[in-house]
Amino acid sequence: MSEKFQVKRNLKKVFDDAVCDEQNSGKLYQQLKNSTERYTHQTELGQGGMKTVSLVKDTLTGRAVAKATLKDDTRRETSERFLREARICARLEHPNIVPLHDLGLDEAGDVYFTMKLVEGISFQELIEEIEANKSDVSLSELLDIFVKICDAVSYAHSQQIIHLDLKPENIQISHFGEVMVCDWGLARDLSQKENYTEELIVSESFVTQDGLIRGTPGYMPLNKREELFLKVVFNPIYIL
Repeated sequence: MSEKFQVKRNLKKVFDDAVCDEQNSGKLYQQLKNSTERYTHQTELGQGGMKTVSLVKDTLTGRAVAKATLKDDTRRETSERFLREARICARLEHPNIVPLHDLGLDEAGDVYFTMKLVEGISFQELIEEIEANKSDVSLSELLDIFVKICDAVSYAHSQQIIHLDLKPENIQISHFGEVMVCDWGLARDLSQKENYTEELIVSESFVTQDGLIRGTPGYMPLNKREELFLKVVFNPIYIL
């Protein structure tokens, strides 16, 4: 090996080491390296039948996200349905379906998933504002919201996914006009064979025992009680 070539190699190594040291000494690098907790809790956003949704900060990316966790009093068996909801959300990549960011187990071994944080109001809240003459949303804007909901449902059906609990409360509208169909906890994948039993409402919140048909009275089609319903997509179409 020539002396000139050896000098070049030595200079390259010195340069590479210097760049590496500079990268490793950066503030953001050190934050990632020393991070022990991925999400820091900020406030609770709401609760559903089986889960609690909280506003948290992702310490790795620095962004605010919505984190869903199982309620403390929820049975362990429910985690399977909870995880199925996360998997369904992950499959449905559409501009009008809330995207999933992460899925995993926390330090205590409890399941969670994180989603895009949609800051705004629900479609139900918008309807109430309109009825109280507190909103100046035009008919064309309402039709645009409706079309986006239809687009989301149509895409889900193309993937053989039915929502089963589509209602104004489960549709979020951001401050910038984004429309997101949320809460896919009752969704079913029609490509997978599952067994269901007749609906039995056992509480004021219309939450049934795990494995039974669920939904919100007032947003159920008349044929919801029939097993045939579970093989088709009448529920979201009926609601729309």
